[in-house]
Amino acid sequence: MNESKKSLIIIILAVAIFAFIIFAVQQKIHGKSIFNFGKTEKNTEQENKIPEIVTPETAGAGKVGETEETLRGEDRVVLPAEQNGPAQVLPPAIFNDSGEVEKVKEDSLIIMSSGYSFADQKPRQLTLKYTEATRTNNADRTKFWTGFEGLKNFKAGDKITFESPENIRGKTEFDVSYVNQYQ
Repeated sequence: MNESKKSLIIIILAVAIFAFIIFAVQQKIHGKSIFNFGKTEKNTEQENKIPEIVTPETAGAGKVGETEETLRGEDRVVLPAEQNGPAQVLPPAIFNDSGEVEKVKEDSLIIMSSGYSFADQKPRQLTLKYTEATRTNNADRTKFWTGFEGLKNFKAGDKITFESPENIRGKTEFDVSYVNQYQ
């Protein structure tokens, strides 16, 4: 084979490889794969599967303030819109709320909640159960306490926010992981 034929074959191969690379990059940009390695019919079925709808009941919500319809997710709770904002739907799982301390006990706080964690949005008395791992922060976030020690820093009238490791929607008693004073 003479030199000109070898050069021509190399040029043709280079152009073909270059064209393939451009094609592959364009496919990647558009989210398409040019190779289906590892793709099976089962993977495709899982990708096309409709996600299961989470209802308050399946998310572990309590029944306080709920109707049977709102608990099963058949009736959604639409919250009042904030000023200049859209209306929002009460989520099936809620992990935090706020309120005012009414009483400090040895292992818990009794508070009057904002009502946010209930479908009927009515404020209720809640029992926030402390654990050895509960973290309490003071209002300016300069000090914190872990466990039951944090209870010593509260008095009736203190405003707090709190977080629980469990879904608190529709519940009036639960463990808390964080309690923050804010006034």
